[in-house]
This record gives sequence, C-alpha cells and structure tokens, in this order.
Amino acid sequence: MSNDTIAVRQPINVDNVLAVMREKIPDCPGGEPVVRQFNNGMSNPTYLFSFEGSKKKYVLRKKPPGKLLPSAHQVEREYMVLEALRDSKVPVPRVYFLCEDEKVCGQTFYVMDYVEGRIMKSEQLPGWTAAERTALWEDLVRVLAELHKIDFRKVGLSKLAKKVGGHVERQIKTWSRQVAMGDEVVKKGMGSRYDERDLINVTKWLTENVPQSPEPTTIVHGDFRIGNMIVHPTLPKIVAVLDWEICTLGHPTTDLTWATSGMEIPMSSYPDRGLAGPNPPPGTPSKHHLLALYNSLTNRPPLPQAEWNFFEVLNFWRSAAISHGVYARSLQGNAGSDLASMFDAQILLNTEVAMRFAGIKPAAATAKL
Repeated sequence: MSNDTIAVRQPINVDNVLAVMREKIPDCPGGEPVVRQFNNGMSNPTYLFSFEGSKKKYVLRKKPPGKLLPSAHQVEREYMVLEALRDSKVPVPRVYFLCEDEKVCGQTFYVMDYVEGRIMKSEQLPGWTAAERTALWEDLVRVLAELHKIDFRKVGLSKLAKKVGGHVERQIKTWSRQVAMGDEVVKKGMGSRYDERDLINVTKWLTENVPQSPEPTTIVHGDFRIGNMIVHPTLPKIVAVLDWEICTLGHPTTDLTWATSGMEIPMSSYPDRGLAGPNPPPGTPSKHHLLALYNSLTNRPPLPQAEWNFFEVLNFWRSAAISHGVYARSLQGNAGSDLASMFDAQILLNTEVAMRFAGIKPAAATAKL
C-alpha cells in the first residue's frame, strides 16, 4: 500500500485497539505504535500502524463516525470477502480479525496486513513507459477475469446477496435511495450548479431499459479500478486488490464498465481517470482490446451493443451517485479524506456522460424548448 498518510484527522482509541491486536495477532510487535491516517479512504477511515524497530505494519479499516446511511460503509462485508479470497488467484491482503464491539474504538473495524507497493492516483500513469502501461492494464483485466471465474458458493460467499439475479434492479433501487437521502445537503452545497432533475431523468431511463436477457451472476467487486489496486513496488503487476465494501453477487459487466470508465472521460476533465482524447498516454490499450482480452480469459461472448450501452449508463449514473454521497459526507464532516469536498465536479461529470450514453438532454436545456 502507498504510505500516503496524514496526521490522524478522525481520532481512535489506540490503546483499546492495540489491546485487541495483541490478543488476536500472535506476532504483533511490542512497544508503542505510530499511527497515521491514509488520505485516500473516501468512505471508511483507514489507519496505518507501524512500530519502531519492526518492519511489521498493519492497516485498520473502520466505519466513519456519525449517523450512517443504511447499508453503507460495510467493513464487515470487506472482511468476509478478504477472508474468503485468501487462497484464490485474486491477490488480497491477509486479514486478522473483525471487531464489532463499538466500545473499542467507536465503530466496527478490522485489521489486515500492510502490503508494500504503489497506489496509482492517476490512470494516465505519468512517468510510465508504454510497455509498462500496457502490462498493467492487461494485468488489471486478468485479475478481474480471475475474480469473475470464482465459484462464489465454493468460497462461502453466497450470502453476499439476498438472492441470485436482479442485480441491476437492486443497483437502481439502492443508489436512488442513497441519492434521495443526501440530496438536500448536496443541493445546498452546490446551489444552482446542481440540477437534481438530470439524475432523476437518468434513473427513469434505466428503469425503463433494463435488459431482458438472462443475467449471469458472479462475485462483483463494485469499485474495480486501477486506483483500488496495490501495484508491485517496481513492476507493472497487481499485488493486492482493495476496497471491497460494496462487493456483491451480480452482473460481471458492471465491474468491466467501471474498470474502463476513464476511456469515456476527457483527459482534461478528470486528470486522475480521464483517458479519452486524441493523444492518450502511449501504451494505454483501447477499450476494444481490453474487452476482447476479458472475453477471451472468461470465455464469454461480447454483449450486444444496446445492452453494453445500458451498462455504460448504469455505470456513470452509479458513479455520479457515489460522488454525490462522498460530497454530502464532506459537507457533514464525516468523510474519510480531506479530498472529498472536491467531488461536486464528479457528480456533474458522471451525470453528463450517463446522459450522453442514454441520449438524454440536460433538464435545463429541455425546459427552455
């Protein structure tokens, strides 16, 4: 993991946590730990524990303080998935224990190993060679294919969803509810820049255009992208996949569209993920190449174009909804990163791309006709 840490902004009871760590982790070092907070945990506050004189480091992930939305911040789910995938071909950090006793540090948390490597903040991969970019993108698709090939029943993850099937409808219902619960806060924060009718119109389009073909079911990460990978310290290779809190059972295409989102976003609009433009970084594979590689690795045929477009709309609408929640939490003071207040722009950008795929005009423009 990248050691991109800051001074602790959301305090925890270190003494209480350390007592549990030394009870649950046999080789936990002695002495007082140095505790820092990662600055890239938008949803769940994440902390680094290191010890003087020891190379051993641990990472603690917890729910944020304050009133939480239903079904959000599911660190219990993260722990369950990481434990289930320990011996799979999907690389994940080793987890040690889950603590649901809120008396320890105020919220449920779990502890896992710190994994050495790099967190890539930009999918443009500045400073990388063309060959390295190609290799990392292809490894991303390889790991995703391995995830989708896992039999969720055999690894004990049948409980990730209440039922098999209906994933798309659940996504629409879940994220619509989350947006509605935070909408007043977002409207107050963004003022006239935010027109809630645009997200409402995309939601309506999605509801009316759900594919009728049989839905394949796999483990779905939910936020599978380069920024949630730990990359080898020197090689273009993924050594761990992070951030499993919204992992579920569902349609694998939702992960695939999410992983390739940047290829639909102008480089100038979003430097961290934008890859669309006349001159993408050398070695960045085309979306067509990555989809073909995925289909080859999973032995799945490509989707019909109309169905693929539906999943692009769902993808960017959901991204707008997630950005909506992060921005709302920043205004309420319980976001896990000091970067969360910048997510207002992502609400607008992702809504715009979703409307483009759906063929929907902005509500304000339509009202003037």
